[in-house]
Amino acid sequence: KVIPGGTVGDSAYMSGVVFHRNVAHKRMARSVSDARIMILNGGVEYTRTENRIASLDTLLEQEERYMEILVTKIFKLRPDVLIVSRSVCRKAQELLLRAN
Repeated sequence: KVIPGGTVGDSAYMSGVVFHRNVAHKRMARSVSDARIMILNGGVEYTRTENRIASLDTLLEQEERYMEILVTKIFKLRPDVLIVSRSVCRKAQELLLRAN
């Protein structure tokens, strides 16, 4: 990757893959060697069905249960790094951090 500015002496070779992205939570690892990587084409979030009337409590319970099931399935594959193309809801981040 080329970053404007600096001199040739400021350059460095990095063996491997470098992502310019922040971790989702400050307690998550910032460096991982020999990582098992999972790439998801989509987000880790609950998609609400439109045009259905339901109470807020029911929706929250469904969302929480769905996130627990999804994170359990992800955790069973034991990835060290999870790369997601869309967003990860806060509840899923907390569950992933706890499962770590």
